[in-house]
Amino acid sequence: MTSRRNAITTLIVGALATFIGCSFTWATATVTVLGGAGSRTVTVSGGEAVPQAMSLAIVAVAGALALLSLRSWARQVVGLLLIAVGVVIELGILDFLRHPAIDAGNDTVGLITTHPWWIVVGIGALLIAAAGVVTTVFSRAWDGLGAKYEVEGSRKTRAMSPWDALNSGQDPTASPADPKSDTEPA
Repeated sequence: MTSRRNAITTLIVGALATFIGCSFTWATATVTVLGGAGSRTVTVSGGEAVPQAMSLAIVAVAGALALLSLRSWARQVVGLLLIAVGVVIELGILDFLRHPAIDAGNDTVGLITTHPWWIVVGIGALLIAAAGVVTTVFSRAWDGLGAKYEVEGSRKTRAMSPWDALNSGQDPTASPADPKSDTEPA
């Protein structure tokens, strides 16, 4: 997974898993209505349980787009940001699992049942953080945007123009293998 393509794919899959997992129900609770007049069921989606997860998944997608266009140290900064995104989502999941928040108003909350969709979001957050680690470690070796369109040696080893050759005392019409080109005319 050291290539840029694999890191971006992992990042998109992680963000997609986070979006999908946040859209489903994470917890269900039976709530007794105040005064004992009955009960009702309250559900909490992943977006309500960990509200920052959806926003951070959008940040992860933006990070994938940034990896396509940035070079060297800027990619490493994006990698560190992606690690932080994954960690913050994971911390939100752990906070929810320790203290599932069910908004029941003044009613009494009974048994709370959690559903496994938090696992999907957790895997997505791990994928986002893993893509951030790979980006931070390996991104210096990745090509930049448009690097495949640059001609090999176009920047550093460019042939001299005929005028520059004349200025330096060389004959631009002589071939390099021609032994007469190095001699002075008689």
